[in-house]
Amino acid sequence: HQVLVTLTGGEALIRRDIEDIGIALRKRGYQWGVVTNGMLLDQARMNSLLRAGISAITLSLDGFEEQHNAIRRNPHSFQNALRALRVIINSGIRYDVVTCVTPDTFDTLPAFKEFLAAEGCKAWRIFTIFPVGRAAEDDKLQLSPQRYRELMEFIAATRKEGKIACSYA
Repeated sequence: HQVLVTLTGGEALIRRDIEDIGIALRKRGYQWGVVTNGMLLDQARMNSLLRAGISAITLSLDGFEEQHNAIRRNPHSFQNALRALRVIINSGIRYDVVTCVTPDTFDTLPAFKEFLAAEGCKAWRIFTIFPVGRAAEDDKLQLSPQRYRELMEFIAATRKEGKIACSYA
C-alpha cells in the first residue's frame, strides 16, 4: 500500500516551492497530493504539478456560486474553483471534490450533485463543520441532528444511484 502525503493549509498552492516539495517526496518514495481552493490552479500550474509528480488533488467546492463565495468570503472563489475543477478532471489525475455542508447549503445538495455530475466529476466527499474557530462561535453553521441524519440518507441514496461516488469525511 503506497503512502500518500497530502499538503494542505490554508491554501497549499500559495507555496511557490510546492513542486520542489513534491519532487523531494517522490525521490523518497512517497506519492503526494494537495488540498486546494482552486484560486491558484490553472492549466499552467497543473502542468507544473504534474511534472513534479503529483498523485492526487482535493478541490474544495462548497456549493453554488452565491453560497460558495459567501463561505469563502471571496467574490471570485466559485469561478476559480470551477475552472480548477475542469482542469483537474481533464488532467486524468486522481481527485475528489470536497463540500462543506451547512444549514444554508443543505437543501441545494441534490441540485449540486447533478451539477457536479454534469461537469464530469466522479468523486465527491461531503463533510460538516467541526466546531472550532468561526464555527464554534456560529451555531448557524452546524447541522441539527435531524439534518445530519438526512445528510447520511442523502449520501446513501447518492451512492446507490451511482452517478457520482459520494462519501462522508
